Amino acid sequence: MHFAGCAREEGFHTSRQMRGELGRRFIERLFAWVPYLYPDFDDDTSETEENAAIEAGAVNANGFRYVGILALEGEHFHTR
Repeated sequence: MHFAGCAREEGFHTSRQMRGELGRRFIERLFAWVPYLYPDFDDDTSETEENAAIEAGAVNANGFRYVGILALEGEHFHTR
């Protein structure tokens, strides 16, 4: 089974869904795609190596960093 189908069946949320929910509550100040999978690779794979593969287009980034401030009532989701 394809990972997306398996993730959907298990109730995982997509990054788009998570970002949307964060955007309902916070005003985004920073969003960055970052390495995430390197701990699950062999012991010799580093975050730096995964980041290089991401930058080269060999793999997609699977992690993200999000910084936001609490939105006041009526403020809307705005991405940078």
